Amino acid sequence: NGIWWKHLLESGKPSGTPNRIALPVAGDDGPGRELVHGIVEQRGFDPVDAGPISESWRQQPGTPVYGKDFDVENTLKALADATPE
Repeated sequence: NGIWWKHLLESGKPSGTPNRIALPVAGDDGPGRELVHGIVEQRGFDPVDAGPISESWRQQPGTPVYGKDFDVENTLKALADATPE
């Protein structure tokens, strides 16, 4: 839910495209998280491992990454810069 719906439909790019939008994915289940990573990749975005569910607050509304069309590097930075409410 951290990307504007229109961007999800229209902004996917082939793998390796410079400045490709990255989407953080948090989850505790390894196979489930890998499945979601694959779906993100198929839609044309770079999946970023955002850690376990307990860290998913880092991508909630009001955090530096929420709603931003960042690449992998900036997504990782924004996740690291997030502070708890």
